[in-house]
Amino acid sequence: MNDYTMTIERAGKGDPISRRLMYSPTSRIKWVSREKDSEGRPLYERAPSPTTISYPVLTGFFAAGKHYSNWKQLIRKDDYRPDNTDKFGRPVLYLDERYPCFDSSDYLHENRFYRWFYLRSGDRLTVVYVEDDSKLVHVTEDALDVECDFEKLRQSCLFRENV
Repeated sequence: MNDYTMTIERAGKGDPISRRLMYSPTSRIKWVSREKDSEGRPLYERAPSPTTISYPVLTGFFAAGKHYSNWKQLIRKDDYRPDNTDKFGRPVLYLDERYPCFDSSDYLHENRFYRWFYLRSGDRLTVVYVEDDSKLVHVTEDALDVECDFEKLRQSCLFRENV
């Protein structure tokens, strides 16, 4: 099956994910075939079956079937654009959010980020989540709930037919 015979649809509100000292709202996804039946419904649907593993930062991690020594291998060197590629040349959607700032000192000195990397392998979406200065990298294979804007994900490099 070609990587682009399947795409995602929003299947509703997802379960909140506890990160960043709070719960993040999510969207639940499902995979659907681009091919439709005579009534316009997808020929095939698949609900993801997620598994999450937390790896110590110093050991590296596996994501979407590949080994990474550190999270910086998930994007081109010093290129923090959303549509990106990993060290293997695979498309990656990269999103980040700055740590909260509560006063002028925080705004001057705070430079840490929360980071999400979305990778696609066939009809599976892998999410890598890392916080700057954390000792863990969290990898969710075959993600069911995503913490980013659903339309941004669907319009990203991961779902363009001519990637």
